[in-house]
Amino acid sequence: QLVAQLETARRHREESAPSTEFKYATGNFASYKGGLLAPLPGRITEGFGWKMDPVTKLKSFSPGIEITGKAGSPVRAAIGGVVAYIGALRGYGVFAIVEHEDGYYSTYAGLDKALVEKGQLVNRGDNLGAAANGIIKFELRQGKESLDPVEWIKLDNLK
Repeated sequence: QLVAQLETARRHREESAPSTEFKYATGNFASYKGGLLAPLPGRITEGFGWKMDPVTKLKSFSPGIEITGKAGSPVRAAIGGVVAYIGALRGYGVFAIVEHEDGYYSTYAGLDKALVEKGQLVNRGDNLGAAANGIIKFELRQGKESLDPVEWIKLDNLK
């Protein structure tokens, strides 16, 4: 829901004068596929997509991946953009959303505290915060559509 609200706001900004120097519509973002920085060194412990709970037999959809690394490790921006949201969400800890060009967003849940502020420009690799317990949930979206982050990040960056 937050990403949907941010996407509506982004479209509104495109219709009015931009508030930052950040160029939202470049047509380049798709060229980054396979080259984004992994936000946390570690291993993927939960994948993207539909899963069935072995106990309840209920299906659920995971719109992102879970990366497990060392507690307190820096969580880095996968690529540059503007911090669109910083806040605490129940069940997610401190949660950051970075808006990128062409209507793409990356989300980072499980931070112990934020080291960035809403509206701040960030570059690829900038420290957004630390992984509170060593586990972060990372999502990538194009508008409201969830994308499989594994297809977008450079997997050797997980090491």
